[in-house]
Amino acid sequence: MFCPQCKAEYRVGFVRCSTCDVELADQLLPVADPPIKLGFEDLIRTSLLCAGTRTGLMQTLQELHWTRLESIP
Repeated sequence: MFCPQCKAEYRVGFVRCSTCDVELADQLLPVADPPIKLGFEDLIRTSLLCAGTRTGLMQTLQELHWTRLESIP
């Protein structure tokens, strides 16, 4: 038994976390990996490797959530 909030493990028979006062779960859900944050140099390197063309570069930047870009001279 596990507390879904603080991740404490309990023996079978316990139903609530004594710290958080929440109902225990049979197992913990897997934790997703945090998003990768690219630095400026990583962004440029990735863009140059993946893009190849100005249109491809624009698409790569937009996929990396640089959505305010409208055109590249």
